[in-house]
Amino acid sequence: MYFRKSDTRIATESDLVEGVRVEFEEDWDRRCQKQCAKAVALAVKRPIDDLKAKVGKPHYWEIELDSGWGELDKADLADIAIQKGELTVKYQARRQSYVIDLGHMKQVNELTRKERCIRCVPAKGGLLNYWSVRPMPREGWRLVAVLPEVRETLAKVFHTDEGFHGRDHPGASPAYSALRLQCAWRVEHEKNFKKYKLELDDLQRSTVKCHQLKIRSELFAVTEKLPGRRERSINEKYLLHGTKPELVLPILEQGFNERFAGSSAGSAFGEGTYFADDPAKMNQYVLPDPFPGNEKLRECLFPGGLERPPANLHYAFLCRVVMGIFVETTDGNVIQGSSSTLWPKTGGRRELTDMPGTRMPYHGLVVNQGLGHERFKEYEQFHGDRIYPEYLLAYQRI
Repeated sequence: MYFRKSDTRIATESDLVEGVRVEFEEDWDRRCQKQCAKAVALAVKRPIDDLKAKVGKPHYWEIELDSGWGELDKADLADIAIQKGELTVKYQARRQSYVIDLGHMKQVNELTRKERCIRCVPAKGGLLNYWSVRPMPREGWRLVAVLPEVRETLAKVFHTDEGFHGRDHPGASPAYSALRLQCAWRVEHEKNFKKYKLELDDLQRSTVKCHQLKIRSELFAVTEKLPGRRERSINEKYLLHGTKPELVLPILEQGFNERFAGSSAGSAFGEGTYFADDPAKMNQYVLPDPFPGNEKLRECLFPGGLERPPANLHYAFLCRVVMGIFVETTDGNVIQGSSSTLWPKTGGRRELTDMPGTRMPYHGLVVNQGLGHERFKEYEQFHGDRIYPEYLLAYQRI
């Protein structure tokens, strides 16, 4: 029993002994509760620490399916939870709700209660340190849905102060006033990136000094927040390329091929691959992929029953482009500020003229605003190996 200050009766010796016993038991209970809490915290901390050690190294997640071990949906959520010290993840896929129980390494279907084992598998790193470390599919490339923070950055790529109009704008119905990102994927293509890296390394070795290329400041500021680094010494930049739905898969599979440059969008400034630093310019070269859209492309972008956004999507690539020692023009015929021609005497307009005092062509072309194209700059690359389409962006006109 307790003796409170409000008690007016006189306590006997037996009352005092009973009070001490009760206080001792309650103090014991509190100590037990603290010990239990510590034990629970330790029981959670141990698997978290073990998992943090695993995800701190190259790894990928798998789930035991009826046909064997396969890729775990939303595996990036497991990594995020572990870094936060959490052992439970809830998510939805294929119109089902699931719970990942990291303490018992299981996935549970919340409706059917069916359980499947999951595991974290050590792996070798990708070509870039932020690439997925899962084994590459036999096709040699894959699309990886970007993390939420990367998606948030990529959404800002579509911000522009320019209006959606102009003499080379195809027009659209209904009218729209903005572009909104719907989905974003990182393109992981081992063969194409290796070719790009070889070209990049070769330019670094052979190029003494490049005049720094300045692109639109808003795009530069946004892309600087993306993972990885760019080789500024040889003007490696992120630039936008809008395309038609039927060309998305060929670009994903093969990259950009200069042999077919100009076949779909024209070649006013040479037969290279064109890029923009403003989404309003890039948007002039796209066509809608109406809902439900191209079945083959949909299966590539939204496999296994993942839902495609119910909207007319348009596609653009955010590409790494090496411009190196570039030359500028306003009319597509002569070098800006001189009377020298842009093009060699033979070979047409598939390669730029040689740099002064060398037998090497300029590495890239910058088309500044001029007569008939007053609003935007354009960038052109004549070698497909100097381009790596790193992000595929599906967006909507709103």
